[in-house]
Amino acid sequence: MWWAKITDYLNNKSVKLSTADLELLQRVRLGKMADSSIDPFEDWDVDFGDKGFEHPLSAAPEPKRRFVPSKWERLKVSKFI
Repeated sequence: MWWAKITDYLNNKSVKLSTADLELLQRVRLGKMADSSIDPFEDWDVDFGDKGFEHPLSAAPEPKRRFVPSKWERLKVSKFI
């Protein structure tokens, strides 16, 4: 295959691509996974075991109404308004 040669400018050589290289390039051009043995839509199951994963009440975010801007923040905001 005369068309399966590329020029490696870094090493200044002409490189002949193998059939596997051409298949890899074709898969990439079609937007598929480069390696045909990888299944991106493989089913997976997550087992968390006996962990409860209960969230403590202290980790809840504070409500926005508790936020009081500092003096400098207030001045910057009033400058833009």
